[in-house]
Order: sequence, then C-alpha cells, then structure tokens
Amino acid sequence: MDSHKYTFVWLVSIAVVGVVVMVALAIATDPVVLFGEDEDATTLSFPTLWILSVIAYTVFSWRFWDPVPIDKSAALTFFGKPIADVGAGAPFAPLFFIKVATVTALVIQKEFPADPQHIFRGEMKDQSSLPEGMRPPIRIQFRDSIDQGKMNDLFTEDERIAKIEYDGEVQESISFQVEAPRDGLARRVTAEPYPVVRFIVESPALFLRNIGSVEKALEQIEDEMFSVLTRFYPRMSVGQALQNIRWMNVHLYKAVAKRVGVRGGTKSWGIRLQDAYVKYIYTSHGVNTAISEAAQAPFIKEKVITESEGAKVRLINEGEGKAKASRELEKQTLEGRTLGLKKMAKQLEISGSEALSAEVGRSVAEGGNAIIVGAEGVSQVAAMGAAFSKGQQAQPKGGES
Repeated sequence: MDSHKYTFVWLVSIAVVGVVVMVALAIATDPVVLFGEDEDATTLSFPTLWILSVIAYTVFSWRFWDPVPIDKSAALTFFGKPIADVGAGAPFAPLFFIKVATVTALVIQKEFPADPQHIFRGEMKDQSSLPEGMRPPIRIQFRDSIDQGKMNDLFTEDERIAKIEYDGEVQESISFQVEAPRDGLARRVTAEPYPVVRFIVESPALFLRNIGSVEKALEQIEDEMFSVLTRFYPRMSVGQALQNIRWMNVHLYKAVAKRVGVRGGTKSWGIRLQDAYVKYIYTSHGVNTAISEAAQAPFIKEKVITESEGAKVRLINEGEGKAKASRELEKQTLEGRTLGLKKMAKQLEISGSEALSAEVGRSVAEGGNAIIVGAEGVSQVAAMGAAFSKGQQAQPKGGES
C-alpha cells in the first residue's frame, strides 16, 4: 500500500486523539492537582496535559507490547480495510483506529486434493459417508495414445507449445511430445493426478483485501489446477501425460499465475507464486500389475524361446548321436560280415557272390519257416547249392575228419 496514505492515516489519528483529549480537559473546571493543597499545590495546566496525553498515545501506538512474530507478516487495517504492510517486530499502529492482522510469512505448499494419507479410495454411497478428515481422489479418464495428426486436431497451437516467459519475453518453448512408450499406459486408463502449488504471501494487505485467507486462496488455486488438468489430460494417454510432465507444468503455472493476478496490481492476491506442478499420477494396483506383467512379457517370451531352442538342440544332438552310434554299429557289423565272407570264400575257393549266397542260405535255414519268393530268391538258393557243392569238391579225399 502507498506509504503516503498510511502517513495520512497516522496523522489524522493523532489529531483526532488530540482533539478528544482537549475537549475532555476543557469540560473539567479545575486543573489537575499533582500534590499539595490550596496555594501551595502543584498542578498541571490543560495545555500540558494535552501534550502529555498526545505523547503517551503516540508512544503506546508502537506495539512493543504486542509485536508481530518472526514467522508472520502483517497488514495494518483502518476500520477493517487493509492499508499497509508490516513485517515482524513492533509496528507503529495508532491505538483505537489501526489494527494488526497477521498472516504466515512462511512458504505455503499444498498437494491437492490432500496429502496421500488423507486420500480415501474406498467405496462410499455419497459425500456424507466420507470419513472425517479424508477427501476422495480426483479421477481422470485418459484415452489411448494419440498420433501427430490427432494431436493437431485436439490442441491449438498455443496449447501444443508451452512457453516459459520472464518479463514478457519467451525464455523457452516446450512442445507436446507424441512419442511415448507403447505399453499398458498407452491405452485407455483411469488415473489420479496430484498437483502441487507453492507460494508465499508477499503483500498481506493485498492478500487480506482480495482473497481473505490462505484457505480461500488454496481452494481457488485447486479449482484452477483441476480445471487445467481436466481440460488437457483426457486428450492423451497416461504414458503421454508422463512423457509431457514438464509441458503440463508450464500450463499449470501460467494458469495459476493468471488467477492470482499480476504482482503489485490492485486486483492481485499479493502472493509470489513459486511453483505449480504435477507431483505424480497415481494408477491402481491392478493397472500397475498389468503394466508390470506386460513389461516382463518380452523377457519371459525370450526365456521360453531360449529354453525351447535349447531343448530342440538337445534332442537333435541326442538323435544325431544315436544315429551315429547305429551307423557305427552297422558299419562294424558289415565290416565283420565282409571279413567273414572273404575268409569263407578263400577257404572254399569260391567267388564273393557265391559266398554271399551261401550266407543268405544260412540265414534262411536259421529262419526255419522262411518262404522263398521270386526269381532272385531262387537264384540265391541255387547259387548257395552250387557253392556248397564246389566246397565239397574242394575238400581233400578221404575226407571225414
């Protein structure tokens, strides 16, 4: 408030008090006797009493007997109207006319709608069933993630680009980012954003005149912040909201700053806004579990594939090992038979084919009930007989051993 107005009020107050004291003294017929009697009495004249009364009034107008605490600031009110700001200490406030109204000088920070321990997420039929001291969360229905074209349709240019300004000049521009992780947060989800505001009362006189109290200021700031959140967030997914948290914070700050008014203006709330931002966005336990499972799915899939491929390689290796062992056994068997046939052919002085036919005949004989079919079978039996006959001829005479 203008110091000249305060000085004027101070002078008027002293003048009024002086006039009142003068009138009161004028009504009295006798001077005030300090001590003594009759002619020897010591008295105070009316002018002296008037001067002393004005001095006493002025001295006691310094509120040394009721100072403003160190953690407070105050406004001097003239018949209820704030006219000046004072800090901690003993302010000069003329008695009877000026009162001292204090407000906190500390930084005020508030999370909306309430601190986490005071949020009630249970079921309730109506507002009256809400437990005392608790507040319901503010839930917003987010949509599926939007692409660039949809973003251009849903947001104006001023909304797409959040501008950080200082003294009327743009210091930084933050554009809305469409790209966001393609997980569970990219789909339609109901979530609870929790904005925070932080400010300090800079001018108690303006604050008390234009807003009245900290509670009323917080109530209006809460309305403004949720107005911004409900205007922007339903146009994007939770994932995009988290991706563009700084972009949203700029919009929040500018909206609250506009609501509280330009610093120093007659309509200003007299506060210095330090910050306005989204602290976090709360999603339910079920949503978090689903998102966590979705995030783990690629790793689980990779693990299953790896295990499957390992089992496949193991089976292949086992099959190849068995096949190799079978081939080796068959090879060794064939090699043994070949050596046997060669030895038999040499001893009987017959050809290899005749020895093979003889071996076939042996196998047939061992089979007991084998049936010979076809010309090839008959040929082999005939060859077997020829080989046997030739072998008998090759034996030495006198023959039996």
